[in-house]
Amino acid sequence: KKSKKNYCNSFLLFLFVCYYNSLHKKMQSPSDYELALLAKLAYKGEVKNLLEDKKSQFYYLTEEKWKIVKMVQNGFGGYYGYVLINVEKRQVVITNRGTKITNKGAMVTDLLGIVLNVETAQQEAAIDL
Repeated sequence: KKSKKNYCNSFLLFLFVCYYNSLHKKMQSPSDYELALLAKLAYKGEVKNLLEDKKSQFYYLTEEKWKIVKMVQNGFGGYYGYVLINVEKRQVVITNRGTKITNKGAMVTDLLGIVLNVETAQQEAAIDL
């Protein structure tokens, strides 16, 4: 017969192994589909509404437990970016809009920031994010 002490020790060992394994669990990347939806969010306006609308393709992100932690929508500088987190999967994604080639102001901002190394409002907004 096993004593209560042996059962207790076995249970404590089991808990320790579970805890140890959770600390050393290999991190996974978001799926390609999740990344595509997350990137597409940066081009949408009312992002929170999209995540809550069950008819929206973005509702999948809500089902997968993605949450917006921070967002920057800087109309003056033109920077749009989001930080999203999935606590269950231990994943963080930062997504931002790209430059629209038809937007002359955005092209000038890119020229100043990238070529001439001038700090722009977009860069400041990205750093704040």
